[in-house]
Amino acid sequence: MLAESATAAAIVLFTVLVRLALYPLSRAAFRGATPVAGCLPLLLQLPVFFLMYQAFTSGSELLSHRLFAAPLGSRWTDALGEGGLFGAQGLVFLALFGAIAVVAAWSAVRGRRSAAAAAAAAAAAAAAP
Repeated sequence: MLAESATAAAIVLFTVLVRLALYPLSRAAFRGATPVAGCLPLLLQLPVFFLMYQAFTSGSELLSHRLFAAPLGSRWTDALGEGGLFGAQGLVFLALFGAIAVVAAWSAVRGRRSAAAAAAAAAAAAAAP
């Protein structure tokens, strides 16, 4: 079963590596280095994701590979039609939705903490003579 998911794992790993390679630029942009620094990470990763999109839409056999029980080319509605919400494909989609929700919540918490820290630093700087 894990051998069937090797393509999906390679795609996720590739995406993570691209994001990690651009992480220092994202941190510099967050610290306000320059206004253009915020656009630079996005512009640098666009060609990579265009190539990935082209690889999936060119009619290659990538869409026939599977992530556990779900084909990479399937949709949520396909999964619901196959076995329902708790069928094999439905559970894969539920796990993916759960992972996305966890990452979004973690990002929101980090953003709030960073904004609060920046506001506190700005208030401390304004209060200092």
